[in-house]
Amino acid sequence: MLSESTYLRPPIVDMAPERALKFSTGVSPKPSPQAQPCYSWLDALAHVDVDGMAANLTDDYVHEMLPRDPTYPVLGDKKACVEFWTWLMPNFGKFIMTVDEVKEKPGEVVFQAASNTETLNGFNYRNRYTITFSVAQQPDGSYRLTHGSELFADTEQVALLRRDLGDL
Repeated sequence: MLSESTYLRPPIVDMAPERALKFSTGVSPKPSPQAQPCYSWLDALAHVDVDGMAANLTDDYVHEMLPRDPTYPVLGDKKACVEFWTWLMPNFGKFIMTVDEVKEKPGEVVFQAASNTETLNGFNYRNRYTITFSVAQQPDGSYRLTHGSELFADTEQVALLRRDLGDL
């Protein structure tokens, strides 16, 4: 027999945040070997997996955020990137990244993408990006990212996000 308290429990609600890497029509979700670490990095980003992001980088990886802002941190190596992303990424409850276009040439992969995110404070952050990765084949035949740059289309959204996170 069930006790009265059993009937009074609130229903179990799945509180898992919404996180996804999506691909627009015409963009293959199956990357070439050189684009594989780029796709893996984006997937880890969308799933707030800093270790997964770092696993795709060379130790001397540099990440730039454009247009340049002197108040933004310099991410001059893998360690600096991991420290920054460890601070930044847990601030997001919802994180959806949609890849609209991928272009490749030897040693470089360029994504046109859009984000639809929400911080834990409730700020709805949306932006468009051009994300350019330099990629190098490693001695074991795998590829790793050596450089990344994110060109933010809406710098006002970046400023509002930084204010929401207490970074400005």
